[in-house]
Amino acid sequence: MSIHKSGRRTLLFALCLLTPAWVSAADLYVTTDRGTVYKIPPTGIPSVFVGGLNFLEGVAVNSAGNVFIGFGTNINEFTPTGSQSTFASGVFPFGLAFDPSGNLFEADANGVINKFTPAGVESTFATGLSNVQGIACDGSGDVFLADGESTVYEYSPSGVRSTFATGLDAPVGLAFDPSGNLFVSATNSGTIYKYTASGVQSTFATGLPQPWGLACDADGDVYDAEIISRAVYEFSPSGTMSTFATGLIQPEFMSFDPPTAVPEPSTLVLAVLAAVMLGGLKCVIKPSSALRVRRAK
Repeated sequence: MSIHKSGRRTLLFALCLLTPAWVSAADLYVTTDRGTVYKIPPTGIPSVFVGGLNFLEGVAVNSAGNVFIGFGTNINEFTPTGSQSTFASGVFPFGLAFDPSGNLFEADANGVINKFTPAGVESTFATGLSNVQGIACDGSGDVFLADGESTVYEYSPSGVRSTFATGLDAPVGLAFDPSGNLFVSATNSGTIYKYTASGVQSTFATGLPQPWGLACDADGDVYDAEIISRAVYEFSPSGTMSTFATGLIQPEFMSFDPPTAVPEPSTLVLAVLAAVMLGGLKCVIKPSSALRVRRAK
């Protein structure tokens, strides 16, 4: 196969206009009331990541894939292989969340929010809270806290507080999707609400047994930890529900590790086609063998 130079330039321009499709693969970490943290791959089959943790609550994964888990009076850091070290002590952690700069925010049972730099330097970010549950950070570094009673608060990066949403029946879980929408689980009413960046509320899902922690993946799907049904439900961006994982005893908080971009088969075919037509290559397909590409002689 040969293509005139002008035709190659035209083809190259057309290929550049195409946006390759990618599949984002990430593992979901789930804490449970029984002291076990599960790691769930995209297949939905859980495995035990670590167990035997007393008073286990929050979990958050940083950009390097290290898992931070709050239990008892500690926050421990785990490598992806499970090796652990103490990141912070003398705290009573509930929700954990990272901001875009890599700072870790901890919603503490003492009614405060603590901030930890990537180096582990601790400071008090907010005080005077009567109750704390889930916590999340948006792309601008604002911090959102569910108080477990009726309100979601928003804090600027400097710590100035405002009320983002109120009138909720026991808000617990918080999660942002890639578009900046905030999802909130109202545990007592069995409802998940969706808020746009400007605060416009809509009902995303209702009639759930007892939604607790929430997480969103890179595709915008929403994951709900259900304590009563011992499951994690997955919702498409349009709200279609499916069961992602089962057999989890009282799942609570969740966090995804950084997604790994994997090209879809169509993208690989496109790359091979470009190589064949632009680089003077030819395809060789043999029975019961993979596609091979070699330079034409």
